[in-house]
Amino acid sequence: MKTAGRNGEVVILRNFGRPTEVITHQAIMTIADFEYVSPRAARAFFLPMRLYLPYGYWTEADGSRVLFSRDYKPMWRLRDGHPIERLDPWLRIYFHQETHLWPSNEAPWSSKELKAFLDNYLIQNKIFLLPVLADALPLLVHDRSKSSLTFADAANLLKAHRFERHFSSNIERRHPHSHSIVPGGFEVTS
Repeated sequence: MKTAGRNGEVVILRNFGRPTEVITHQAIMTIADFEYVSPRAARAFFLPMRLYLPYGYWTEADGSRVLFSRDYKPMWRLRDGHPIERLDPWLRIYFHQETHLWPSNEAPWSSKELKAFLDNYLIQNKIFLLPVLADALPLLVHDRSKSSLTFADAANLLKAHRFERHFSSNIERRHPHSHSIVPGGFEVTS
């Protein structure tokens, strides 16, 4: 990206044109088409920090800790004597205490020290699997059902996609020779 204060920042291109939308560690944002510069050499694909770094944790009545994202989406449950549980980001969590791991005026995408602290926090808590929330990245990149997406929309996109996929597979199991319409309007018989 080539814009004041963010020159050279690596982004994921969501849509090129007018408007141009990109995904950064911090946000899904609209920029002018001339602010997006295609890299001369392929860059490594990245997972935005907002989808996998914890912002804090909730303490549940039984003492379990539920780590949550910057958008307050549950990611993992840590319970003594139990394996780490990856959580669906749309779950409602009932808690009695909320603890933040970083102040709201700081962010890991702009502070190497904070990023290192959060990486170490995950390692110390033996969290080596990505949260379910990270599964939303392809949907955030490719979904065109809503303009002006935000990271807060990730959980709803993922939930809708899972429901749609589950619903479709159940219909297919019950009616294996059903007809369906595929993109482009063509009818397909299975």
